[in-house]
Amino acid sequence: MMTKSFSSCLTLLLMGLPILTQAQNCSITTTPINFGSYHVFSASQKFSTSYLRISCDAPVSYNILLNQGLHGTYDQRLMQEIGGSDQVKYNLYTDASCSIIWGSNVGNTSSVSGTAPAGSTQIQVYACAPAGQDVDAGSYEDEVSVTLSY
Repeated sequence: MMTKSFSSCLTLLLMGLPILTQAQNCSITTTPINFGSYHVFSASQKFSTSYLRISCDAPVSYNILLNQGLHGTYDQRLMQEIGGSDQVKYNLYTDASCSIIWGSNVGNTSSVSGTAPAGSTQIQVYACAPAGQDVDAGSYEDEVSVTLSY
């Protein structure tokens, strides 16, 4: 049985737009998404989760956008093989059923909005990679920029 390993990393671009009269400071941190080993003959998609953590010194309303990554589009993000030419299809979602693409409200994508209390809030990121991709064994990566508006 052939196994292939790939992972995706989220990097961030932080943009704060205060909307309240009181000055607020917020930061965001990300954790990598790791799909683990990929079995090319498996009939099941690969699923993984990660999270974004927002830390603010006062309660804020926020909106989080994700870009399409370095190699793909919102409809199909792609991880590039490190040192190779293969690409693995995947996407990032706002829901565990992998049906709502997390993007920037362009086309069929949605952003994530909410209210964060003072302190730290964790937001789940869901990732799915379709089954049946015939790719070389190796490591794969992509970088997705995160924009936090508050």
